[in-house]
Amino acid sequence: PDTEQRFRLDYIEVPVLVRFGGGSTSVYLGGYGAFKVSAKAQSRPTDGEWTAIDISANVASLDYGFVAGIAMDFGKFGIDGRYTLGMARIFTSEVPGLAPDLKHGALGLYTTLQF
Repeated sequence: PDTEQRFRLDYIEVPVLVRFGGGSTSVYLGGYGAFKVSAKAQSRPTDGEWTAIDISANVASLDYGFVAGIAMDFGKFGIDGRYTLGMARIFTSEVPGLAPDLKHGALGLYTTLQF
């Protein structure tokens, strides 16, 4: 039978960014480091229940990469969009059915409020 799989990887990310521009629109570039908090895999057969296992031993403790984004301010409010490109391999050992060189990537949209 077919099996559905899900992965949940929790990291604390610390970005270091340089912001260019002034006024209401700016661009930023930089890097980040991220520290693994937990890593779990869930699977279930098509007609079965979900089971979860801890895969922390197979997931890298540290992730790092590049960040690029744009920010627009509207008075005290703002919108910030960024793309994060991971450079470190996620898995420290091969996982069947997954690309061996799998890396993180994220697209984020944030709102800001200035005091």
